[in-house]
Amino acid sequence: MQVGAQATRPPPLATPIERQQNVQRRSGLELDQAQNVIGQATAGPDAEQPRKLSPPTEVETANAVENRAVKSGNEQPLSDSERLVLAKEIESLSRRDKEVRTHEQIHASLAGAYGGPPQFQFQKGPDGVLYAISGHVAIDASPVQGDPKATIDKAQTIKRAALGPSDPSSADRVVAAKASAMQAKASNELSKLVALENQTGANGFSSIA
Repeated sequence: MQVGAQATRPPPLATPIERQQNVQRRSGLELDQAQNVIGQATAGPDAEQPRKLSPPTEVETANAVENRAVKSGNEQPLSDSERLVLAKEIESLSRRDKEVRTHEQIHASLAGAYGGPPQFQFQKGPDGVLYAISGHVAIDASPVQGDPKATIDKAQTIKRAALGPSDPSSADRVVAAKASAMQAKASNELSKLVALENQTGANGFSSIA
């Protein structure tokens, strides 16, 4: 079972300006090899790791895009409007990257031993930087065999992890619902065990006159 960020909403790449389209086609849209998970895509093991950079300014991002265009053979400089469009696109990608990483880190922290490290799916921006646009955290949601009390505690931890972010996704809510069902089943099993123990204990006493 996996919890993840909101469904992938990569920022739009389209623009009517022909030179910008050429730059974008050269930079490319590179997504990691993915597999189906609950509401998210999993980054492949060989996925290129993103460079950790501070959020760029509009001037820095526009210059980076223009430099890439010149190096790739497009010697015609970008217009101010093109530079602004690309800068806003990169700003949107950078904001999404931060949101996704924060969301998944909350899942991982609250899941503790029951969760794996955050996994991300990336998109390459026009500046050549990889930005996280979605992610997930794998969760061990299996019951603790022969121990309904431990299963209840585990289910509660999973629910806290799934609903921990301020904006839980539909996939997160599904995981939380499954954990609630597991908790209810374990609670029922625990009640039966307690009743059986009480019955056995009562039968074990002998009365004397």
